[in-house]
Amino acid sequence: MDCVEQLRALYEQELAQHQECDEVADYLRAHSGTRNAMDRQIKSVHRYLPFVRGRVLDWGCMHAPDAAILRLLGRDDLDISGCDVFPQSAFPVFHGFSSLRYQSLEHHFRMPYPDNHFDTVIGDGVLEHVPNDTLSLQEVYRVLKPGGHLIVCCLPNRFSYTEFLGRCLGLPHHLRTYTLRQARSMLLHSGFLPLTSRHYQMVPTMSGAGMSLKGKLLRSVVSVMWKLNPIFERLWPLNRLASNLFVVARKCQAISWSKAA
Repeated sequence: MDCVEQLRALYEQELAQHQECDEVADYLRAHSGTRNAMDRQIKSVHRYLPFVRGRVLDWGCMHAPDAAILRLLGRDDLDISGCDVFPQSAFPVFHGFSSLRYQSLEHHFRMPYPDNHFDTVIGDGVLEHVPNDTLSLQEVYRVLKPGGHLIVCCLPNRFSYTEFLGRCLGLPHHLRTYTLRQARSMLLHSGFLPLTSRHYQMVPTMSGAGMSLKGKLLRSVVSVMWKLNPIFERLWPLNRLASNLFVVARKCQAISWSKAA
């Protein structure tokens, strides 16, 4: 069984724990409705895998797909914790599979961890949703060890054509978006030295397109185009219209020039 099918099985088991009309179930279905949607999640983890080590925090993890995918990719050496605003027992399947030590947060940015505790913090689709990104990054800086890595992915690109269409058509879209330069600058001003960054995901997954005839047709078209996504991601300047931004940065106690940056 390949990684996508293993992830699909986890989603099916997790969905069985929720009511049909549950908002959480709708969210899970939207992120697992197509093979492309799950392939995107797995490729995202592959992208940052070389930077993950030691004690890991899956920050704002929700059902913790990143933690689960790390396990599916054989990273049993990692000590993974996770935190979010959901109750302790909200996602038993994913949290159990990933051996995640989960903490439910009661504050909008403070986390219940000691200073300099984690080697790696993963923020996948998190920073754009916190009430105050600056305060949240200060808290991440506090709990991350000096020299530790902060991984930011699925950060919505301000110039994304999918975000533009969402606004024009009245479809769901992010209220806070970033340019890659702005994201790098924000991290730098928060004590993190950017090591690598890029735009990614040119082709939408259409996982939430629904099961109508129109939705099925859209899924079929996108399924064919998805194979071209890696090519589109490398095409400048077209890739500046990608949906997401990816940045890996290192916690520094003093900011200075580095060839790696």
